Amino acid sequence: MKKFFIFFCSLFAAVAVSAQDVNQATDYYNNAVGFYSNGDLDAALNNFKKAHEVAKQCGEDGAEIVADCETYIPKLGILLAKDKAESGDYDGAVAKLTELSALCESMGLTSDVEKFNKMKPQFYMQKGNKAIKAKDYATALKAFDEVLALDPNNGKAALLKGQLLLSTNDVEKAKSALELAMANGQEKAAKRQLANLYVKEAKTASGAKNYAQALENAKKAISYDETEANAYYLGGIAAQALKNNTEAISLFEKYLELKPAASNSQAVRQVVEALKKGGKTE
Repeated sequence: MKKFFIFFCSLFAAVAVSAQDVNQATDYYNNAVGFYSNGDLDAALNNFKKAHEVAKQCGEDGAEIVADCETYIPKLGILLAKDKAESGDYDGAVAKLTELSALCESMGLTSDVEKFNKMKPQFYMQKGNKAIKAKDYATALKAFDEVLALDPNNGKAALLKGQLLLSTNDVEKAKSALELAMANGQEKAAKRQLANLYVKEAKTASGAKNYAQALENAKKAISYDETEANAYYLGGIAAQALKNNTEAISLFEKYLELKPAASNSQAVRQVVEALKKGGKTE
C-alpha cells in the first residue's frame, strides 16, 4: 500500500509539472502572438523559441504548440532578414538567416534551411547592385565574391564581377570570371565582353609590333563573337605582317563582309587585291 501511495504521488507530481509546463509554453506562445501583432518581430521570435523549447518537453500535450512554433519561426526569420536587407544591412540579413538555419536544422526543418540558403546569395546580390549604383566598386566586388562563395554557379554574379575586374584592369581574373559567367547562363553577355577584351589586347599587341600575339588575340576574339569586325581587321594586319597572306586575305574579306561601308573599306580592298596578286602593299 505504501509503495502504491508513493507511485501515485510521483505520477500526480509528474502530471502537475507537465500541466504547468504546458501552461508556461502557452504563455510564451500567446506573448509571441501579441508581440507579432504589435510589430515587435524580435520579441515575437524569442517567445516562439521559448514556447517551442518548453512545449517540446511536454510530449503529446505540447505537440500542437510545437507544430505552430515550427510554422511561425521560419516565417519570422525571413521577415526579420528582409527588414535588415531593406534597411541596407545585407550582412545582418545573412547573419540572421544563418542563425535561423541553425535553429531550424535543430528542429528538423530541412526545407526551411534550404530556403534560407537560397536567400543568402540573393541578399549579397542586392548588396553588390546597390554598391555599383553608388560607384563603390570595392564593396560590389566583395559582395559578388560572397555570392559566388555560396553559389559557385551564379552566372549573373560572375558576369558583374568580370565587368568590375575589367574596369580595374585586372584582366586575367576578369577572364576567369567571364568564362564562369559564360558557362552559367550568361553566355551572350560574357562572350561580348571577352570578344571586346581580346580585340583590345590584339590592338595593343599590334601597336607593339608583336604580330604573332596580335593574331592569336584576334582569333580568340572571333571565337567569342564571329561578328566582331575589328577582330578580323586586326587579325588581317597581323597575318599580313607575318607574311601569312592567305590568312590575311581571308580575314580582310570577312571584315569587308561585316563592314562593307567602313571608312577604310576601299583601302582594305586594295590590300586584298595586292595580296591576291602577290604584290607588295604599303
